[in-house]
Amino acid sequence: MNAFEEAVRNSRPVEPDSEPSPAEDAAFKPAFIPQSGIDRGWDTTTPPERDWLMYPLLPAGRVGVLLGSGGAGKTRLALSIAIALATGGSWFGYSASRAGAVLFVGGEDEPDEAHRRLAEIIGRLPVEIQSLAWRNIFFEARVGTPSLITDVNSVSKQVEYTRFLHELAEAAKLVPNLGTIFLDPLSRFRGGEENASQ
Repeated sequence: MNAFEEAVRNSRPVEPDSEPSPAEDAAFKPAFIPQSGIDRGWDTTTPPERDWLMYPLLPAGRVGVLLGSGGAGKTRLALSIAIALATGGSWFGYSASRAGAVLFVGGEDEPDEAHRRLAEIIGRLPVEIQSLAWRNIFFEARVGTPSLITDVNSVSKQVEYTRFLHELAEAAKLVPNLGTIFLDPLSRFRGGEENASQ
C-alpha cells in the first residue's frame, strides 16, 4: 500500500460541529477523493452542451478579459460587444445567442461621455432594434467613486473582497434578464499590487 492509499484509508470526515483532537488536527487529510471518468459516469454519458452568449467567443457564466494598451479603444470595443449582446445581434460575424440585459459599469467615462458613445454606436443599428438596445443597456458611471472590488487588508496584507463587490452584486440583481456585466477598465475596480499573484 502506498502512502496516498494509506492516507485515504485512514482519513475520516470531521463533523461540522465537532472540534478535531490535536492529533487529528495535525494529520494531513486529502483535499478531495480522486475520481476517474468511469467513477463519474463520463464514459457512458454525453457531456452537457456549453451555453454561449456569443459563440465561440463568450461562454455564459464565465469571466473574461479584454486586454490592450491604454487608449487602444477597449471601451469602444466593449460597448460594441455589449450592444450586440443586448440586442441579440452580431459583432464582426459572431452572433449573440439571445438578447439580454447588460450592466456596464464604467470607471473612466462620465455619464455624458457614455451617452455620446452609446448614441453613436446604437445610432448605426437598424431603427427597429435601437429601442431594444437602449432598454437592455444599463450603464453606471463610477468615476471618482470608491469602486474597488478587491483591496489589500492593512493587517493581514492579503487581497480581500470589499463591501462594494457585495453592493455591486445586489445592484446586479435589480437588472431584469441580466446576461452580462462589464467592468471597464478592470484597473479601476481591482485593488492590490498588480504584479502580485493574489
